[in-house]
Amino acid sequence: VLFNITKEKIPNNIYTPNFTKDIILTTKNNSINFGKISIFYKKGYKWKKSKLIPTISDILFDSNIDEEDKNYIKQLYKNLGIDNKKLFLTVTQKEYIENHPLITVHNEQNWAPYNYNKNGIPKGFSIDLMDLIAKKTGIKIKYISGYSWDKFLTLIETEKIDVIANIVQTPIREKYINFTKPYISSKKAIFSNTQKFSSFAELNNKTIAVPKGFYLQEYLEQYYPKITIKTYKNTQECLYALVNKEADALVENYSVVNYLIEKNGLKIKYITINENKELVSQLRFGTRKSQKILRDILQKALNNITKSEFDYLQNKWFGLGIKNINKLTHKEKNYLQDKKTLKICTNTDWAPIEFIDEDKKPNGISIDIIKLISKKLNLKPEFVKTSSWVESQKLLQQKKCDILPSAFKTKDRLKYANFTKPYLDYKLAIITQKNEPLIKRIPDIIDRPLIKKEGGGLISYLKEKYPNLEIRKTKSKQETFKDLGNDTQYWSLSSLPVFLYNTNILGIDNLQIAGYSNIDYKLSIAVRDDDEILLKILNKSLKNISQETIKAISDKWIMQKVIKQTDYTLLKQVIFVFILILIFIFTIYKKEKKFKLKIIDFNKTLKSQVTQEVKKNRQKDKLMFQQNRLAQMGEIISMIAHQWRQPLNNLSMLNQSIILKYKMKKLDDKVMEYFAQNSKKQITQMSKTIDDFRDFFKPEKEKIEFNVNDVIKHTIDIIKPVIDTNNIDLLINCDDNIVAIGYPNELGQVIINIINNAKDILIEKDIKDKNITISCTVNKTNINIKISDDAGGIPEDIIDNIFDPYFSTKEDKNGTGLGLYMSKIIIEEHMDGKLNVKHISNGACFDITLSI
Repeated sequence: VLFNITKEKIPNNIYTPNFTKDIILTTKNNSINFGKISIFYKKGYKWKKSKLIPTISDILFDSNIDEEDKNYIKQLYKNLGIDNKKLFLTVTQKEYIENHPLITVHNEQNWAPYNYNKNGIPKGFSIDLMDLIAKKTGIKIKYISGYSWDKFLTLIETEKIDVIANIVQTPIREKYINFTKPYISSKKAIFSNTQKFSSFAELNNKTIAVPKGFYLQEYLEQYYPKITIKTYKNTQECLYALVNKEADALVENYSVVNYLIEKNGLKIKYITINENKELVSQLRFGTRKSQKILRDILQKALNNITKSEFDYLQNKWFGLGIKNINKLTHKEKNYLQDKKTLKICTNTDWAPIEFIDEDKKPNGISIDIIKLISKKLNLKPEFVKTSSWVESQKLLQQKKCDILPSAFKTKDRLKYANFTKPYLDYKLAIITQKNEPLIKRIPDIIDRPLIKKEGGGLISYLKEKYPNLEIRKTKSKQETFKDLGNDTQYWSLSSLPVFLYNTNILGIDNLQIAGYSNIDYKLSIAVRDDDEILLKILNKSLKNISQETIKAISDKWIMQKVIKQTDYTLLKQVIFVFILILIFIFTIYKKEKKFKLKIIDFNKTLKSQVTQEVKKNRQKDKLMFQQNRLAQMGEIISMIAHQWRQPLNNLSMLNQSIILKYKMKKLDDKVMEYFAQNSKKQITQMSKTIDDFRDFFKPEKEKIEFNVNDVIKHTIDIIKPVIDTNNIDLLINCDDNIVAIGYPNELGQVIINIINNAKDILIEKDIKDKNITISCTVNKTNINIKISDDAGGIPEDIIDNIFDPYFSTKEDKNGTGLGLYMSKIIIEEHMDGKLNVKHISNGACFDITLSI
């Protein structure tokens, strides 16, 4: 590409343009390839050649190019569709980033697919967008999680975090937050189990569940005072309130609630989505009020994000879909307006392609695709009830339904149906028992009977191709696979999804894919033969569904049943080890009880042996200390099992995937590399859990200097799964630079003892908003750590006894009564500090004092 170059100054090997501002696009084969084009332009008295295409910004900021040429270049790039932008920050903005090496960003627990936390890892559309901004700007991010939405608003208002990643702008929030421009529209839906609501006005005199602090609460209070608002900690609690009939409706982001409904297996009868402006909100980034410059940096980065980058994130988190069908004729559009409904007859027993589920509803891969098309065409899918696949075909023949969602084209069916272009294509596998040899082709076993479900188009195809083939027909797919597993004389043909799905449901493990036939099983939509317009519309619709979308839908149905058949061998081994440890703990506990009784007897009868008894008491304390550690190990092992569940499921899924690829003869280097990397990732995560556990209980021989805040955070990481599972908010308010001398692991065990006691009493008393707070302060002589809860406090008649050995309020729940006793020993005797407890307004506060 040459700009404003005179003939005399052009390098010898460059084509000379005939006039000023001529444009030449050249590559070796004279085709346009933006990755190989270079731009030559004058810089001073020398020619500058770019290594890659210069960005528009590179050129616009070059003082050697005049304004007229800059405008020309800008227009040229626009015409060529070159989407190549570079982020330019001002000197002040660059200085801000250098002076703020870490930016804190909020991460919610459960607002998928926008912003949530899974196994301690921030995830979601807003999180990925923030990470992309960080990559473009050089900002380093620390995600803050573990708080409710209402508390996050308090944190940014008090300037304890820097950024809220997804927030709606309101007049009240403008007082303490700077907002970027919207980066995505969040469409709200009204969810209800009692009746269908189409607008806020219809919700008057009804009770609505709203997450506390959400902008919707402020909006409804201002504009719809007749609506009764009940606030809950988060969206999930609002959803459960709706299910439990505590509220008449829930108004929230459709994607968020739909994710929770599917995740928790809930049923919501009425879901209304419309284009009403009241049901659409704009999500933005928000920064604390004093950080306007940070807001400007985020906005500049948002402006710099390309369409392809943004589209990738949208597809990743909100799913692939069907493109707009822009080529419908006027006649086809009128047809759709008049038709309104699409009558569908289904195959009742062809899972996961197409079947009737436990709720008596059609489901499967082809049903999902038909629903996708119906939604885009604005047709209401009406499923005609049939008892079998044979009956469905007859109803299509009688024009009592419009389509069969997925059918194999045969000569017989062409007499009463037209077929769209195929949209599902499977290579049919030859299925036999596992002890059978591998089979290369169907003629090798043509002398043996084929077993197949009746009514399938494949039967007539095989009869035509192999007239002497004996075929035994069954009533269902399940019957086919059961009989095949019980009788070695039979063999069958099946697509891979149908084979995997049904054998996993039935628990049949003695069947194998013995080989693949040369039959391409192409499935189309069968359309009644008198409706040519519908056939054309469906073909256009299928053309606009990407293969990625079809693959995503297929994978969902193929894998969901495979995943459920998880191999829990490793988990069983963990549980077995855990039981052995519990037996060991119980044995020590019984021996220690007997030992305690002997000590008491000695104290009464052998006063002369005071010195000996002191020695034994020290041994007793040591034994108590060890017993307390073992009790803690029991709790920690349960946490390890909790944290291992997800990696175990992921490993099982990877194993199933590689077995599947092997059977499909697609086991190549790329697949093995993917398996190696991902399995190593899961094993590393499990290994890290064990390392954390081992290091936590490693004996400490010498006092060391340690950071108090680091110890607290490490301890919380270990017990976080249990805290999160019980919906407890854990707030930490400690400076990063508090340093103490002592035994950090022992201090961590004290913190675990106190937090576990607080957790148990919060659960026992069924406190609605469960909170535990850890705060640290320091003065010239002492470090003070306070751990408080809001569980109502400790009764006056026992508060003086809670540090006594074997004193427990949880004896019926296997409490040892040693946790607080050993905690006091650790703090006061091992670390020369103080441990006390006192009442506060709505709970108890344990006060740890350490000497600097």
